[in-house]
Amino acid sequence: MDVREWWGQDRTRGIAEALAVAALGLLLLSVGLVRAWEPLGDHAFSPWWHVVPLAVACGAILIERRHPLLALGIGLVAFAVDGYAGGSLGVIIALVNLLYAAALYSGPATPRRLGIVAVAVVVASTAATFIITGDLQQTILMDLQVFALLGTPLWWGLSVRQQRELAELAAARARDIQRLAELREADAVRGERTRMAHDLHDALAGNLSAIAIHSEAALSGDTPAREAQALGAIRSASVEALEEMRSMIGLLRGEDDALVSPARLAEVAELVAGARSRGIEVHCAVTPEPIPHLPAAVDHAAYRIVQEALGNAARHALGASVRIDVEVRAEEVDIRVGNARGTTITDTAGGGMGTTTMRERAEALGGTFSAGWTPDDRWLVHATIPLATNALTSVTT
Repeated sequence: MDVREWWGQDRTRGIAEALAVAALGLLLLSVGLVRAWEPLGDHAFSPWWHVVPLAVACGAILIERRHPLLALGIGLVAFAVDGYAGGSLGVIIALVNLLYAAALYSGPATPRRLGIVAVAVVVASTAATFIITGDLQQTILMDLQVFALLGTPLWWGLSVRQQRELAELAAARARDIQRLAELREADAVRGERTRMAHDLHDALAGNLSAIAIHSEAALSGDTPAREAQALGAIRSASVEALEEMRSMIGLLRGEDDALVSPARLAEVAELVAGARSRGIEVHCAVTPEPIPHLPAAVDHAAYRIVQEALGNAARHALGASVRIDVEVRAEEVDIRVGNARGTTITDTAGGGMGTTTMRERAEALGGTFSAGWTPDDRWLVHATIPLATNALTSVTT
């Protein structure tokens, strides 16, 4: 909460309490409920004389939350003056309110001191009453009244304070438990990501490096042009895959200096150029160009869907041309990747993990996904990803 807002609420509550006590005190005076006990001494006081200490006590209520001990001191002075004239219920109510506030809002060491002060006040009032009146019965009656007047609000305020402190301790303990659980979960995720990074490196890095090395060695010899082109494409693809895999390993390990940032739609042109260098006929249209700024998760997922769909076409429909259409609309990104039947089509077209992965990427962001044959005998991958989404806030590789 803003300090000014807190100050405004605190001041409003104080004014409301002070006005309520003042109104109640004046009402009691107007109906004749004035003296709580007989005046100390022989002086005759007008009932409306009690308005002065009542106003002082109500003024103390205005600062009882910010300065509880100062407010209590002012209230005790007003109560002493009012009590000499016989006391009034309005001032007593104000003092009860100030005692309660002092027990509730003062510092941690204050409640014990308040108890000591209350005992001292009871003793002092007893002695003063006996010295002034010389009446033992009136002294005992005054002693009991002061004890009840001071003890009840102090006990009440301390009880509420204790319950509040216990509730705060329970809330702090719950926060600590939640934080510990989050740390344990983060540690488990970090360990799993590290294990995945090790497995990925052990399973693929060696093979990709071997492919790149052997293809480069083959290119260094006397190789026909057609085979050289194929070997060059193989080497280029393996080196690119190796670099991207290293970047993925860095991201899994949580390294700040990962080799590359997550791929984005702006890199589709490079993806298409790489496919064309491997002999794949690709027609690509991206609108608008340049691509506007997109949410990172949407941008990355859209690129991965295009990449996977293009890779599927290259693997499962050899010799077929591929058409890529990416359109960034006002509320979504529309992706269409289609290809005709190739000279070789495997039985796994559209049924492998690639299709499942693309579907998961789109649906995780609140989008849609479909893949299948169209009436004109073309395989079409169609995905839409909304731009405004809270389904995923981090980039996944």
